[in-house]
Amino acid sequence: MEKRLKRMIPVFIILLLTLAACGNGGEASTEGDSSQSTSDLNVTLTMGAQSGSMYPIGASIGEFISGEYEDAQTSVKVGGALANLELVGSNEAQMGHSSTGLSYAATEGIEPFDEKLSEVTSIAKVFESVFQFAVLENSEVTSLEQVKEEQYPLKLSVGPRGTENELLTRRVLEEYGMTYEDIEGWGGRIEYVSMSDSSSLMRDGHIEAVTSLAGFPSAPFEEMNSSRQLKFLNLSEEVTQNLADQYGYQAMELPAETYTGQENAVETVGGGVVIIANKNMPEEVIYEVTKWMNSEDGINTLSNINVGVKEFLSDPEKASSGLGAPLHPGAERFYEEAGVE
Repeated sequence: MEKRLKRMIPVFIILLLTLAACGNGGEASTEGDSSQSTSDLNVTLTMGAQSGSMYPIGASIGEFISGEYEDAQTSVKVGGALANLELVGSNEAQMGHSSTGLSYAATEGIEPFDEKLSEVTSIAKVFESVFQFAVLENSEVTSLEQVKEEQYPLKLSVGPRGTENELLTRRVLEEYGMTYEDIEGWGGRIEYVSMSDSSSLMRDGHIEAVTSLAGFPSAPFEEMNSSRQLKFLNLSEEVTQNLADQYGYQAMELPAETYTGQENAVETVGGGVVIIANKNMPEEVIYEVTKWMNSEDGINTLSNINVGVKEFLSDPEKASSGLGAPLHPGAERFYEEAGVE
């Protein structure tokens, strides 16, 4: 018996040391906690194409974080408004950009999302995009109501499948009682191609209409308009209201003279381009990021990339409203201090 006890003593010692390592009172391990501390900060920002505005904006935010937190590791990857929400929602990326319309859809769990992305939060709106439905000036089409009533064989480019522009175009047509299949059945065409390819098709006369959810003036539209005069179709008040109520878009206006030969303002919808973050990002970090973005240094840095940024980041009310997804607690704290109710 004495020998057995002697052999068991080391085992008890090992057990006691193991319990001590787990913490007093048997506290649960924090392994698997998705939140990050500022002492161990690793941030991936998923942004747009390198040729666009959002990638360098993401790089600038990453540089700020690295400069603010000595041991922080940041990286920027190419993404897209739709994919970015899924990456940030799953914490594969901690920050990124998207749109207000898609952020709303992610929060509500509606198309194109199968379930709510409850981990997605917002930081700031940085500029706006408007939905532009352009038709060749010499086309018979003057309104979307006419396309439906006459079952007009419209030849239309809607952007690549699965993009927000393609989704919004489909929703707009549905508000007027049309589907892509209807248009093709009337002898028309639907092209799922990029704006550069759309421009070539328009210039060569293979299509007569193209849509884009973009800032204004849009360089591809300016290019198309310089070779073949365009006209822009209005959306009715009922349609803009329905799109706002159902999908979180905003009624907006394409100002007169945005493009050469465009004499009148155009009623349409749109939304903002927003910076998003996983809700488990440390509150302190997001507070400091939001504060910097809205500071003179942040505004100057980011508006040198896209001049539209200045309108929103110089006004905390604009930067924090209509974001689609709820504010991150760190961003919310900044806007409260800035006097936004």
